[in-house]
Amino acid sequence: MHTVRAESVKRPRRPLLAVVGASIAVNAALGIYALVGPHFGSLQGRVLGTSGSVTGAGVLVLACLPAWERGRLAFVPRLGVTAAPVGFGLVVIGLWARIDSGAYGKALGTVLIVAVVCVTACVLALADLAPRYRRMFPVAVGLAVVLGTAIDIGIWVGFPGGWYGRAVGVVAVLFAAAGVLVPILHRASRGEPAAAAPAQPAIRFCPACGSPVAPLPGQDAACSGCGARFQVRYLHGG
Repeated sequence: MHTVRAESVKRPRRPLLAVVGASIAVNAALGIYALVGPHFGSLQGRVLGTSGSVTGAGVLVLACLPAWERGRLAFVPRLGVTAAPVGFGLVVIGLWARIDSGAYGKALGTVLIVAVVCVTACVLALADLAPRYRRMFPVAVGLAVVLGTAIDIGIWVGFPGGWYGRAVGVVAVLFAAAGVLVPILHRASRGEPAAAAPAQPAIRFCPACGSPVAPLPGQDAACSGCGARFQVRYLHGG
């Protein structure tokens, strides 16, 4: 079942990469035109913003897919895959409809912050940490969630007084430290000895007649007493 799920997630990768690559090419062409062309008006600016939004959404979605494929973080990769296109879609709508609304801008910012937090968690989830380092991952993700929530609250109700801004800054510093430590500990974990696999119970008799036999897990075995052929499979460890 895990294989089928991974394949279903991987299917959109090729068209998504094509869209992201095309939008990057458009951005590059428009950027060059802005530098060397005689005129760069509002239409070209909206096209450039649209292409940049498509690129941004595609990059964030691609960053969430590896964690989704590996079945990590439950619903978080799906939320990131949803929030990124929605957020940048709001950017595109605002560009072309020329929406100048405070509530619209707050909603856009909220969705983009959610997408960034989800992407951050998905990227950090790719780290393979040794058992003694694994507590750092939930700490880093928890700080990312707290920071994103604090920023979203500030977007809607403002940053009351200087203490709130300072508190958000402290959380941001802590998250930056934890976020940097996770990949460092991932690197350090490569030198850790692999955890010993749990011992599997020995099978020393034929299930048909009870004669002594020592089959190896995953290999065909034959009983010399009754001639029965069978294979041992361990479905659960321990």
